[in-house]
Amino acid sequence: MLPQCKRDLTTSRLTRISEELFGSYQPESKTVFEDSQRLRTPTEYSAETELKLRRSDMDFNGHVHNTRYIDLALEDLPNEIFPNDDFSKFHVLYYKPVLEDSVVKAQYHTGGLSHLVSIYADSVCCSLVKFK
Repeated sequence: MLPQCKRDLTTSRLTRISEELFGSYQPESKTVFEDSQRLRTPTEYSAETELKLRRSDMDFNGHVHNTRYIDLALEDLPNEIFPNDDFSKFHVLYYKPVLEDSVVKAQYHTGGLSHLVSIYADSVCCSLVKFK
């Protein structure tokens, strides 16, 4: 955890916060992730979809909200997979935020029992979403 910092929205940089504000946070030590398996960006993909961002996809920082990456990835799944597959798990890896004015593309890759979607903004991989 970064010591007593918050993001300055005008400069998009971290800045120090007061002791009083820092003391109001109650960080938790538990985790929701069972494993920390690293996802790798595939070198080949079988489908690519250009995605249009909506106002509802954005958070107050002008970034795509973390939960929306799953929705973006679902848009890239092939029609024959999406309605027929019962996904029981997903894994999301964030590299960098997708900004509201970015050209966003999703690239689909299948690897046996799992489906991997890479989310790109302006040709830079920002996130990977794996469905199982």
